[in-house]
Amino acid sequence: MQKRLFVYNEHYQFAKDLDRFDYAYDPQRVLLRNHALHSGDQSLYLKYLSVQYPEHIIAGIQDLEYLTQRLICLDRAQARKWMTAKRVEVLESDISIFDQDAILKAVDPYEQVVSISTDKPTESLIYNQMAAEDILALRDIFWIDPRVG
Repeated sequence: MQKRLFVYNEHYQFAKDLDRFDYAYDPQRVLLRNHALHSGDQSLYLKYLSVQYPEHIIAGIQDLEYLTQRLICLDRAQARKWMTAKRVEVLESDISIFDQDAILKAVDPYEQVVSISTDKPTESLIYNQMAAEDILALRDIFWIDPRVG
């Protein structure tokens, strides 16, 4: 976790100016949320919310509780089947789309951006969008936020 925070801070420089980011697009918050969901240790995330975003703590807790109960982990065949059943064309990652533990969410067709190529690194480390077919080739395990849209 510390190494990932360091890498993302090098990219976003959030440690220098925490107020530069809002709740939705705070890379440190997104990393801590991802860590809480994968590790089961919510203490760092909740502490961060209470200090940085006290006005969002209830929504943050509700989101964390929702995903703790509903986050799904699929292998490639299961992910393909899920994407086909839900008619998912584009996925968005919480952290870098190239990180194996990124949590993916189906993107509403009206919110899609031009998909990135898997052979080019993206400038953004959070909220990357990629065509579902392309991301299927990147990994064996898929962490899916089942909310579509």
